[in-house]
Amino acid sequence: MRLSRAPGESQATEQKVLEVQEKSKPAGPVAAPQPGKEPPSSIPSRRFRITRRALVLSVACVAAILIVTLAFFTGAIVLPPASRTNTQTSPQVVTSQATGPILQVQVEVANNPISAGSTQVLIVTVRDPDGSAIQNASVRIEVLSPTGQKASYEGLTDTNGKDVYAWHIIASADNIGTIQVTVSASKSGYQPGQAQTTFEAIQG
Repeated sequence: MRLSRAPGESQATEQKVLEVQEKSKPAGPVAAPQPGKEPPSSIPSRRFRITRRALVLSVACVAAILIVTLAFFTGAIVLPPASRTNTQTSPQVVTSQATGPILQVQVEVANNPISAGSTQVLIVTVRDPDGSAIQNASVRIEVLSPTGQKASYEGLTDTNGKDVYAWHIIASADNIGTIQVTVSASKSGYQPGQAQTTFEAIQG
């Protein structure tokens, strides 16, 4: 058995189909893609952000480069003052060694042994290595008693290269025994020389 639709019902159905088709169509004309152009990306672009610390470091680096460049062309670099410390530097004493021939020094005693209470005569002679007398050489004589007491004398040699020193030996038990004599001589242009001798002081 066939069912037949009423004329009004068929028109209503067709009208609904047309409305559905109209709604499914795009609202406007679809633009065709142009050759050589890429469609816009839907991925959002990332923004490059500069932090405050990076900006400060960049400015400092640029300033340092400018200072060094300016100092290079002007020929002077100004540095900040160094911090104070408690370190102390001791002065260095530079001693220069004399050059030249070595002075030949000889010392003689007039009496050996000698009694305490008497005067001992010390004769110093200064010569160069060739045996020639050295005039105006500085002479220093040190006398050391048996108990460790010292007596000293300074003088200059004469034209014969001699210097004479008379030392009075006090009559004391401290001066009884071996007495040591040390003589040193120096002069510009020569290396200093030295000589030693001893004599006996006895009870007078």
